[in-house]
Amino acid sequence: MVNRIISEMLGPFVIILQFTRTRTGLITVLFGSYLLIYGLGVLQIKEIKKKTHQLIEEKYKEWKISEPGLSKKKLFERFIPFWESELKKMPYLYIMNKHDLWPVRIKPDNVLIKIPLSPDYIKQHLAGIKSKAEKGAAVE
Repeated sequence: MVNRIISEMLGPFVIILQFTRTRTGLITVLFGSYLLIYGLGVLQIKEIKKKTHQLIEEKYKEWKISEPGLSKKKLFERFIPFWESELKKMPYLYIMNKHDLWPVRIKPDNVLIKIPLSPDYIKQHLAGIKSKAEKGAAVE
């Protein structure tokens, strides 16, 4: 009874319903493949974010020694070209697009959508590191 109502509602699109019911193996393979692609895309963006944070910390320490009065904006302006060159060296293939629907190539524009690098982002990240260091020193 319920199947008949659904079939009536779908009209000519009932073929899709019949296709999915008769070819469950194919549907499973398609969704399984998509899940694998999605999972790898998520892992790759996490690794890129982790590497970006490491680069921010390294370059901040390095540039702070050479320029003690380095502002976050100037750090950002110096960091972006360096980050783009490092991004090209990373061994990752793709990330998921901004809506997490399909994979897109790793390019600075695509990654900047997922990791919103800005002077404020760098400032917040460095402030988070300082607060963790202070908490660690207070515990000891």
